Amino acid sequence: MNKGLAQSLGDLYFSFVNFRRPLMIAVALGCALLLSSCNTFLGMGRDFQRLGQGLENTAYGKKW
Repeated sequence: MNKGLAQSLGDLYFSFVNFRRPLMIAVALGCALLLSSCNTFLGMGRDFQRLGQGLENTAYGKKW
């Protein structure tokens, strides 16, 4: 038997809700790990600056 549109959308919504919680936990843990590697906001700024320099060097074809 075919499901109705409302039931199909309801099933899709509940499957998304069940997937959203583990996804949010994984994102939160990932952010915590990334931010814990920087002791201060100054360190985080330096990390982003180095990231930008690396991207710029890659764009210009320079090696480290």
